[in-house]
Amino acid sequence: MAGLYIHIPFCTQKCIYCDFMSGTNLSLRSDFVDALIAEMDLYPDFFDSDPIRTIYFGGGTPSLLSVAELKRIYDAIAQRWDVSAVEEFTIECNPDDLSEEYLALLNAQLLTTSASLVPLRQGDNIGSPKATCYAKQGDNIGLPVNRLSIGVQSFVDAELKWLNRRHTAQEAIEAVRRAQAAGFENITIDLMFALPVQTIESLNYSIDKALELDVQHISAYSLMFEPDSKITKLMQIDRLQPLDEDVAADMFELLSTRLTSAGYEQYEISNYAKHNFHSRHNSGYWHGMRYLGLGPSAHSFDGEKRWSNIAHTIKYNAYFIDRHKTQDTRYEMRSVEIMTENERFNELVFTALRTKIGVDLHDLRLRFGDTRCDRLLCQAQKYIDAGNMHISDNRLALTHSGIYISDSIISDFMIV
Repeated sequence: MAGLYIHIPFCTQKCIYCDFMSGTNLSLRSDFVDALIAEMDLYPDFFDSDPIRTIYFGGGTPSLLSVAELKRIYDAIAQRWDVSAVEEFTIECNPDDLSEEYLALLNAQLLTTSASLVPLRQGDNIGSPKATCYAKQGDNIGLPVNRLSIGVQSFVDAELKWLNRRHTAQEAIEAVRRAQAAGFENITIDLMFALPVQTIESLNYSIDKALELDVQHISAYSLMFEPDSKITKLMQIDRLQPLDEDVAADMFELLSTRLTSAGYEQYEISNYAKHNFHSRHNSGYWHGMRYLGLGPSAHSFDGEKRWSNIAHTIKYNAYFIDRHKTQDTRYEMRSVEIMTENERFNELVFTALRTKIGVDLHDLRLRFGDTRCDRLLCQAQKYIDAGNMHISDNRLALTHSGIYISDSIISDFMIV
């Protein structure tokens, strides 16, 4: 199976920590949708051998597009590729975009332990057996989204203001409640920790509020000083200092302890889920799934090479809308990397060790041979002896104590 990622490059304002590709010129939306659909035509055969298993609309802020614009994108996907095997269709949203009307038009389908998503295809009617969506009989304007990712970040207004988020804590709570009332039963929210303005007490309060909402999935990310973010620039001119590392470690431990005690499994370093509600799309990234990324700055991986699109919405739009471009010149818009066997090995080890189940040593040996696998096991022994890693069922994984220092452990295994 394979994944499809759509990058929606629009925000109304830039968060202080963000270095993702996005802009605030919403007048580019119509041209962007046209360009995105044109880009799809470059990959008619990408999913022939690996059907689409997951669809993910990320950004940016996908919920800034109207449902009609989102539906145009989805219809174009369904017209070009077989979406009958799709199990999970996620859209990232800002809380203040989620009105009752908007949520109703997304037409959530319930994700159960036994049923896969059977999305609307071009020409399907809501009343058909295939289309069990939340909408009025005969209404065919919504989307078959079955998972919402809501960017909350904090339930403390002062922290949200520092992050330059455009919603309040109460608006976030109300948005989640509206989504639940609209029938969404697979909701994830983001929380952040290690903010310079955050305390153990304020994080504990945010965890309280998150648990009260009883969502299916929580992603908890440490604040990162990304190269092009505003916080990094402030740090470089000594106007901002990172939170003390020991306090940040205590926050990580608090999150892990409280969320796992509440019934969430920490199945990846930053992700916690109730039973059967792991992110299928992101899990695919961590286990070497082929995926196609469309939109400015989007990345793709076909199993042997990866490529990324130009990180510029105006240039992206102009390129794909210009019908005079020939197919042979399209690579001007991309950066392509042919991966060596060592690089593919590094990628698999790096991503798999972020997950609870770790690296399948049998599969690793089959794919990359005895030399690389034996080298990994030799290097891992010191971490196993120290209690930071373990081997179970022929899988090498981090222990709880190894998770917080995972970056230093995993970097030791990379072949350069």
